[in-house]
Amino acid sequence: NITNRVLLDGMHEWSFNSTRWSHYLGGKVEYDQAKEFDGRFETNTGFAFSVLKNRSSHVKLKAGTTVSREIGIDQEEVDLSPDCLYGVSVNQQVTTAHKILTSVDYIPQWSDFRQYEVQAQANWQIFLDEDRDLRLKVGAQNRYESSMPIESIVEGTDYTTSLMWVY
Repeated sequence: NITNRVLLDGMHEWSFNSTRWSHYLGGKVEYDQAKEFDGRFETNTGFAFSVLKNRSSHVKLKAGTTVSREIGIDQEEVDLSPDCLYGVSVNQQVTTAHKILTSVDYIPQWSDFRQYEVQAQANWQIFLDEDRDLRLKVGAQNRYESSMPIESIVEGTDYTTSLMWVY
């Protein structure tokens, strides 16, 4: 079963001088032929705290807020949807050429914490060319919504491969 999907996802993080704290701002644009909406736009912001950071390991906690809007739904009016955002990420440099990156975000609705979304991902990153900062990333990601049956976790897992050029 082939489904057309596009996900553009970006984030920038500003570290506070010589502290473990940082501020982040991110956004997503999503199109998924299998979803009930035509598109989803999302922006998020908040603060992050590095619990552990050394040459090979980085553990970070984050908390913030996110606002999203879905378009193309068969409802008369769809407003902006504000949600909380709590997350943890663990990154481990295995060798000079291999890195494992994992994260889990818990995103409850402001109005009802029983309605939530959990976004999880795990990636293996391989440095192909350090001079050009060219990387290959292979991974899995899952987006679970509390309105879905628990059995849908396996079905909702997407496997990804990305070729990245970092500048």
